[in-house]
Amino acid sequence: MVSAEVGEAPSVDVIDDLLALGPALRAAVAFGRASIQLREVAPSWAEYAARIDAVAHVVAVRAELVDHVPTVLKVRALRAAGARPVVVADDPAPIHRARLIHTGAAAVLTRSDDLDDLLAAVAGVRADDAGRLAGPPELRDVHLSDRQLQVACLFAGHGAPSSEWIARSLGVPVTSVRTNLQRARRALGAANRDELRARLIDDGWMAA
Repeated sequence: MVSAEVGEAPSVDVIDDLLALGPALRAAVAFGRASIQLREVAPSWAEYAARIDAVAHVVAVRAELVDHVPTVLKVRALRAAGARPVVVADDPAPIHRARLIHTGAAAVLTRSDDLDDLLAAVAGVRADDAGRLAGPPELRDVHLSDRQLQVACLFAGHGAPSSEWIARSLGVPVTSVRTNLQRARRALGAANRDELRARLIDDGWMAA
């Protein structure tokens, strides 16, 4: 687990396949607008996750990364590693934003936020995002394991992939995919793929 000494500028990692967040933060540091240590800019979650035991104090991650890992799982993993996740999303629904914050995101920035908001979030001086939600939606108390959530989001995602395709993509037996999918559907009360997608979105586990 990482921790910053009193008065020490927090270290910051960035995960962004569009390669926009890193240069913006680097320029802010160069022009004296931010007191942070920009450490690493990774273009993919897979690349960063391979060495997640060495996370920075703060990790800014783009929500719309194209991969097989839901943003909620990224936040879980970063929190477990001891980092403070800052999610940069396009236009998340209030329920999805609430789920990310509930899972452990320190802040969820949207298209309406600017560089100053990003700097405040990574520096830890932005107000708690939970307090910024006007009448935050109520989250159902449903627990999904990491694998259950990953499989369910893939199955309910665009393209309607088969269990066999998901198994090949994740490198796990198809029986594991079917078991986790069945448990996720039972936990969410979903009888089919369409209902599963609706429940995942309505409960904030995945973006619409």
